[in-house]
Amino acid sequence: MSDFKFCPMCGAEVKKDHEYCYKCGFYLNGKLPDDKDKTADASRKPKTSNKNYLSVLVVILIIAVVAFTGFSYYNSHGDMDAMKFSLMPHKIAINSVDLTGSEDLNSDDYKGHTKSYKITYTAKDNLKDTTVEIYPYSSDGKQLDVMANFFGLNSLNILCYDDNISSGASKTADVMFGQKNSNDFNISYLKVFVYKEKPNGDRDLIDKFTYDVNQ
Repeated sequence: MSDFKFCPMCGAEVKKDHEYCYKCGFYLNGKLPDDKDKTADASRKPKTSNKNYLSVLVVILIIAVVAFTGFSYYNSHGDMDAMKFSLMPHKIAINSVDLTGSEDLNSDDYKGHTKSYKITYTAKDNLKDTTVEIYPYSSDGKQLDVMANFFGLNSLNILCYDDNISSGASKTADVMFGQKNSNDFNISYLKVFVYKEKPNGDRDLIDKFTYDVNQ
């Protein structure tokens, strides 16, 4: 006597002791399985891994953080260059802006308050033919005057000019900021520009960021 029988639904050949057809799922004994059988059947179904959902979530979070960082730069400074460079590693890092002196000026050329600072910065990459410029802003959002630096250069907002700096090397620059018709002011942030000088006298902007003096 054969140990097989045929499914009345699809005609597939199945073993007699099987309760349902392996091909179409028809219950061969004419009744539905009890709750225990349902549970056992469900346990045989492949489970969806949570790892896939977690990976997708991580990617979405990374994209959101990058987008928010770029938008914050653009929204704060209205500058596409700032947004672009905010998504890339910076060429230098401003380490500190330390106050070294303060005085009032009352001359024919300038009437206002001035403060001297020592700025320390560090190269985060090997830089060649590099110029670093700064533009200071007060706490009320006004651009301050750059009164002097001590490199003997004509441009008064230059920390270094056409210089070679090794990665990890730190340098300092002494500068003086001022504000006309004022008896005091506080620096809020510096806009920092890093250029690559070319032999023909042109230059490429290779980094741009805002340094919060109060951070």
